[in-house]
Amino acid sequence: MFTIQGQRSTFLRELEEDRAVVLTNTEGDVLQEEVCPACKQGVLVLRTGPYGEFRSCSNFPRCRYKPKQRGEVPSVHLRP
Repeated sequence: MFTIQGQRSTFLRELEEDRAVVLTNTEGDVLQEEVCPACKQGVLVLRTGPYGEFRSCSNFPRCRYKPKQRGEVPSVHLRP
């Protein structure tokens, strides 16, 4: 069986949970996907944008979750 990383079907997810299959990449290495903590449906995938690489939910644009980068300072919005 083949699937696209971050786009597993419910059927394949159930097979994995039942330990009937193990997901691997094309080299045979076992994949460890991190489930999106916001929507619980997608997984965090690596993407590239104008400011470099970042991780976000595979269900974008339905889910816009993006974990903070290490060293990223949260922005503070002050009211005048």
